[in-house]
Amino acid sequence: MFAEAFGLRQVYIPLQAYFEQKVKSEAKEINVVDRKEQSVRQVVELEPTILEWLKRADKDDAIRVICGGPGCGKSSFGRMLAAHLAEDETVPVLFVPLHQLDPSGDLVTALGDFLRADLDNILPPNPLESGNAERQVLLVFDGLDELAMQGKVAAQAAQDFVREVQKKLLSFNRSDARVFALLSGRDLAIQATRSEFRRDGQILHVLPYFLTESEKESNEYIDEQNLLQQGQRQRWWQTYGQLKGKNYSGLPDELNRGKLVEVTAQPLLNYLVALSYDRNEIDFSDESNLNTIYNDLLEQVYQRDWAGYQHPTLGNISPKDFIRILEEVAIACWHGNGRTTTVNTIEKRCASGNLKRKLEIFEGGASAGVTQLLTAFYFRQSGVQGSEATFEFTHKSFGEYLTARRIVFELRLIQDELERHRDNPDVGWDEKECLKRWAMLCGPTAFDQYLLSFLKDDIKQQPLTEVGNWQQTLCDLISYVLKQGMPMEMLDPRPNFFTSTKQARNATEALFAALSSCAWRTERTSNIQWPSKTAFGTLLRTLQEQRAGAESLVVLSCLNHLELTETILYFQDLYGASLDGASLDRASLDRASLHDISWNKETTWKNAQGLSQAKNVPSALKKHLGLK
Repeated sequence: MFAEAFGLRQVYIPLQAYFEQKVKSEAKEINVVDRKEQSVRQVVELEPTILEWLKRADKDDAIRVICGGPGCGKSSFGRMLAAHLAEDETVPVLFVPLHQLDPSGDLVTALGDFLRADLDNILPPNPLESGNAERQVLLVFDGLDELAMQGKVAAQAAQDFVREVQKKLLSFNRSDARVFALLSGRDLAIQATRSEFRRDGQILHVLPYFLTESEKESNEYIDEQNLLQQGQRQRWWQTYGQLKGKNYSGLPDELNRGKLVEVTAQPLLNYLVALSYDRNEIDFSDESNLNTIYNDLLEQVYQRDWAGYQHPTLGNISPKDFIRILEEVAIACWHGNGRTTTVNTIEKRCASGNLKRKLEIFEGGASAGVTQLLTAFYFRQSGVQGSEATFEFTHKSFGEYLTARRIVFELRLIQDELERHRDNPDVGWDEKECLKRWAMLCGPTAFDQYLLSFLKDDIKQQPLTEVGNWQQTLCDLISYVLKQGMPMEMLDPRPNFFTSTKQARNATEALFAALSSCAWRTERTSNIQWPSKTAFGTLLRTLQEQRAGAESLVVLSCLNHLELTETILYFQDLYGASLDGASLDRASLDRASLHDISWNKETTWKNAQGLSQAKNVPSALKKHLGLK
């Protein structure tokens, strides 16, 4: 565990989960009975529930899904379950990280390719091929959200893979329950496949170590075994204290307050808090966020593996350069499939960022330097791409944190170079050059809510004056894009039309993500120079793809604090949009969808037109505006 003297098994606390169970409620009014289908959350112990499912061996019920946010313990549970079953020899089990599997074709073929890629020859023959048939086998597919298919959105890739698994299970389980599948993934990926799982209990949502009273009250939990009262955080800290030789009777009081309550409720984040707490170098206040803890973690890695230590094959590297190279590693992963990358790709990223000479500090050249660096941080070798070894973050959120840092670094660089150019036109970067750099950084991959959260928290820690300057610069850059477009023609090599369009969309959405994060920090209005009253609506339609469900794209979460006075938004899809602090004075909202929007008292709606004709206006907003 992260260079500790103990492993996952010693510190693992069994997880709890819930599944949604449909119930019928009756509301009697005179002689009318209104029956509505509602859901309650049935709380269960996760491993016993899965073992009971396997024991039933129902050929018509051979698939289960485990979902939860980053760091909730999905992958750890899958590994612990596999180890348990392997030791008991109950059911043969194969654990498959999905980012190492090609999901685009036949499942049997893809599984065979995965097993043949095992360089250590420790994996068994393909259990789905004829001749290797087991009486029963459990396939654990970990990371449904990490499926990557060229030309397809992640949600569609996940849905296609689920259907392929279900099709194969029907084929293999015609007479007996022979093949079982356990899928795991983040909430957003599972939401896209929800319609494929109609039985109660097929989707199991991992619960955190701790739920606050308000969280329990906001959802109806059925907890017949009182599992939610068991204090998993306290047990974890007692176990951890024993392993580390520290006398922890439970979670320290200073960690049980403010935002740290939410952070320590998640297994991985709770562990990272413990690493930082042991160092005693963070002021754990109510305002502490995950970025603070990750930053401390980086310093810990540096001090442990680099500072004051001259490895015979390594040179000296400063903390600043150490983190900068890690940021480029994160960008290389982000531009790939979100988690893995190759040494060659990292070298190219560092060359483009003028960091190659830093890598070449290491004896043996850049490749040797990258390899040593990767093994010093929380990476592992994950497979082979072509003839190159691929490396992956041990947890995806490390990469998201470092990616957010790199974007903030670019914001600072753009601000500095733009100011230099404004002072002297012969130096620095103009708006076009700034946007070219931004498109290179943020164009290849679209933002998601997880990365947006890390970006917000990182900018929240930056000096207020500096963030205010970034906010104005981002407004200026968006204004430029509205008039001139994203300068994709400046990229070398120049992408084709399809790729240019896609990357321009991603880069523009990233501008709004950064602007939104800055506005949350300053709480000031963002004044973009809209060329016309329809410009914002037109841009929004360009950035929004066709919905595959209720989940909104990131750009709709980034409309806070915008100056939208007199904007025309007829028939606009604003479902789930964040309009906190925005100015919609005299805006035209006739037939716009305002379902589930977020707004606060700083949001102004003076003389907004068409609100009475807008669709799904929240009742609280109607009351606020005096609408019937």
